[in-house]
Amino acid sequence: MAKRSEEYCCAAAITRGNRFSNEPQPVPYNIYIGALLGFSVEKMVRKSSRKGLSPLLAIIIGLVVTVVAGILLAQLYFSYAATISARPAANIEYVDLIRTSGGAILVLNIKNMGNQPITKVKVASCENSTITVPPGGVFGTSCLISGFTGNVWNGTVSVTFADGSAQAYAISVRARSV
Repeated sequence: MAKRSEEYCCAAAITRGNRFSNEPQPVPYNIYIGALLGFSVEKMVRKSSRKGLSPLLAIIIGLVVTVVAGILLAQLYFSYAATISARPAANIEYVDLIRTSGGAILVLNIKNMGNQPITKVKVASCENSTITVPPGGVFGTSCLISGFTGNVWNGTVSVTFADGSAQAYAISVRARSV
């Protein structure tokens, strides 16, 4: 009987009290709930003959897992942030169309609102091929539109960025006389 009380140290305390006192000991809640759910109380309170991990080894393993998870999350974040941060954008700030005897002169200011340099601006038949507008910079150009008649000119402005992306803007300008 002594072997059974050593093997099931806590089960004896639950059923008959412990070996120092004949008073019954209170049943821990997890054992009480386990017994209500149909689990064997003896299996729940049985002492394991195997030794567990040392606390130092458990801390080292926990730290290694945490550091590896942190590195993976940081790598994911920085690759996502680099993808999001490449943002080409331009804004047409000023447009004017001045009627002349041979057509019209289109005056245009474009501001680089993104973080990619502008490398090319094409307006109707005018093309500026060797420009570099840094982020936050403004580019001004004027183009001669030959054969223009009427009061309103409709056209497109194509902007190409250093990363190879392009954006097209539709513009409509009312002509004025000098």
